Amino acid sequence: MTPYLFYCCYLIRSLHPSHHNYTYVGSTPDPIKRLRQHNGELTQGAYKTAKRRPWEMILFVYGFPTKQSALQFEWAWQHPLRSRVTKRQRIHLTSESTLGMRAPAQANLYLSKLRALYDILCTKPFCEWPLKIRFMDPAHHALFLAEGPSPLSFINLPTQLVISHGSAQDILPVIKPQKYLHRDDSAAKWFRDQPTTLECFVCKSTIEKMEMDRYVCCPKNYSKSCNMVSHLTCLATLFLANDTTSSLIPIDHVCPACSEHLVWGDLIYDLRLRSIYDKKQNIGAGSDPIKDDDSDDAIEDDDNSSNVDHSSGTNRSGENDDTGEDTDWNGS
Repeated sequence: MTPYLFYCCYLIRSLHPSHHNYTYVGSTPDPIKRLRQHNGELTQGAYKTAKRRPWEMILFVYGFPTKQSALQFEWAWQHPLRSRVTKRQRIHLTSESTLGMRAPAQANLYLSKLRALYDILCTKPFCEWPLKIRFMDPAHHALFLAEGPSPLSFINLPTQLVISHGSAQDILPVIKPQKYLHRDDSAAKWFRDQPTTLECFVCKSTIEKMEMDRYVCCPKNYSKSCNMVSHLTCLATLFLANDTTSSLIPIDHVCPACSEHLVWGDLIYDLRLRSIYDKKQNIGAGSDPIKDDDSDDAIEDDDNSSNVDHSSGTNRSGENDDTGEDTDWNGS
């Protein structure tokens, strides 16, 4: 099975009159289908949220390096009072409920989840990942920016974080890249046009074209406005040499050839796309879209991260630790 190219953590809010401020955090490879499951339009999964239907999608976060990292992020978002990576002490110190979560009962409130998300995005290791946020409505984004920062110590969001607005339907090629990638895409054309050997821009040694897990290229290569191709290790070393942080993995840098701003995670994503082109033998085999290995009929658990240890990220089969599911609160 092909690894997920897209896996997100999402926030939904109940529209039920008796639970209007209740939220739910989950993770999925398909937020569109998952929302339909929560609302009962599809019969598979999402049983725990049935009594608070209907639900609306507020936002989803994507761009995780792996599915496991997404589950770790989800656990921290679901349990901001318990996660070792956040430890948001100010939620215990504030005397006004509008400024933070004073008790686990408030951890599932709409504003609480926005504040928790802001904290998590500013906390290592999450702040070093190439994450992206998709808000369904700009009003949710405005509230996130207004309510997220701590009144005690303001912390800026990561510079590589990308925020956008609009329906999930508008970015279907991002959500299901295997189904929407064609041999006529710019990345596929670039790959087909390359000779069997390439030259590393950094070390000037030879790169074998088919060793796709060993090199990355500037996205401007696809429009023929840049020629930077480099070994993974060479470019990583170059990026880290100019990095003022203590990160072991590059975060972002400028292209050494054209000065385009590059996000390391996006380069790795493109690398994985090339690998899929090769493994599926899509290049040169026609213009049909690549099929998705993951069945659309697969049943998802109500809480993927409830089987993930928040400390180590290891699976804990059989446990369901989402305390928010047993909590309801109609405050603000």
